[in-house]
Amino acid sequence: MLIKRRLMTEAVVLEMLGQMGAIVADSHVVYTKGDHGTAYIDKDWAMHKTPADVLIAYQIAHRFKDREIEVVVGPETGGAILAKLVAIELVQLTGKSVNFAYARKRQGGGFEFQSQYPALITGHRVLVVEDILNTGGSALDTVNAVKALGGILVGLGALCNRGGVTASQVGDPPEFFSTVNVTLDRYPPDSCPLCEAGTPFNIKVGHGRKFLHDHPEMRHLAPAGYVPPQG
Repeated sequence: MLIKRRLMTEAVVLEMLGQMGAIVADSHVVYTKGDHGTAYIDKDWAMHKTPADVLIAYQIAHRFKDREIEVVVGPETGGAILAKLVAIELVQLTGKSVNFAYARKRQGGGFEFQSQYPALITGHRVLVVEDILNTGGSALDTVNAVKALGGILVGLGALCNRGGVTASQVGDPPEFFSTVNVTLDRYPPDSCPLCEAGTPFNIKVGHGRKFLHDHPEMRHLAPAGYVPPQG
């Protein structure tokens, strides 16, 4: 497949994600931090579908192509796949070598890089890439890990900022860019209008299945086909 790279507006990116089924709307979703809401962006679906993944990576790479990026990094649990694709796109755009590294969770909190990566980061110009920004926690941990190694933070690029995350919440990168910025309804589980209306949980995306597991008193809102855990 020959993929024609092109710059896309935020509206076009959203339309593409919707057409490929990466956006779930009018649902009852449980988010990572436990809040409930009506919509969900399925980052895993988006990042495993070509050419959407390549086109998204191109948007970020093009934004930072003149920043002399030497290495692109992302959190292992989130933006690592997208970060790798962005590094490849930067090579194509600049004709220069661009390395890739990923940060992993450190026991006790925060992120760290494996022993082979510091040499790629220390003293080099680094772009941090994340897929979805909810609270910005993983992105901030990655930024802090880069700074701890003496990397030169050039910017932060993301597929989607759905939490209204600001630059100050992710370590104040010199440039902060997201291909899509959306505001999703978020409700505390103890005052969720979807629960009050009797709307069944979506257990295909998000954390609805875990919520039902942890809150058996809410299983009257389980969707058809839900099988409660045994024992």
